[in-house]
Amino acid sequence: MTEQRDGWAAMNVTRTIGAVISTALLFMVGCASHPKQYDNSVVEIAYYKDSDEAIAGLAFRTLRQHGIETVISVGNAGWGNVFVPSSQAVRARKILREMLSGLGSKAKSFRVFDQVFYHNVQYDFTFFLPAIWQGYSVLVQQWEGRTYLAAADKVVVTEHGPVIVLRHPQWKAGDHYQDIPIEVFTRSQWEAYHQGRFSIGAGGIEEEIGHNPKYVFATSSRFNADDTVKGWKEADDIVERNRAANAPHLHPI
Repeated sequence: MTEQRDGWAAMNVTRTIGAVISTALLFMVGCASHPKQYDNSVVEIAYYKDSDEAIAGLAFRTLRQHGIETVISVGNAGWGNVFVPSSQAVRARKILREMLSGLGSKAKSFRVFDQVFYHNVQYDFTFFLPAIWQGYSVLVQQWEGRTYLAAADKVVVTEHGPVIVLRHPQWKAGDHYQDIPIEVFTRSQWEAYHQGRFSIGAGGIEEEIGHNPKYVFATSSRFNADDTVKGWKEADDIVERNRAANAPHLHPI
């Protein structure tokens, strides 16, 4: 019987990646007395059983020989996980597959897998998804920030920005599956929001997923409030995994 593990289960990234990187707990490769500073844009490209530690060591050395130094391994209940910077993930997977093809049956549990992700070049934003989201679609909507003007005794729209909606491949017009709506803010808009200068929607708060020097990416705490929609919990778990991987945030909750 062949053991199978979902990519996200293998990743076990619920707050693990951010913690590992930010606290520098484990550096399997490239660590000397002056360790490098790693960013937290990493992805898992392979996993293996402890019984295949020798193969994992070969994988680490092979990647180093190809100039991929920042490989991290995190033990997880008898399993090890191989992480590389996201910018080198495609190349690293190819290298490891070529290595494994020459080993035949010697690598019993070492597995290289692909991961589904959304990347927006305009906003320099990447969001990772489990394999079952392969074939997802993208919609673009708009959020509006409203402010109450006491002098005019009315609420007006003072800010707006895009909402990138990731839609599950099983979503149908008559059978909805939970969307993942990701709001894009400029850094100045995000600060204004936290200063209470405008509000978005009715109830709930906007929670950061990640940020870069220009933009902040967030979801409403109520984006999946309707628990009768299929996949509402799955969508929440996906958002939390991405949020954990991008910690720390500008305004921690």
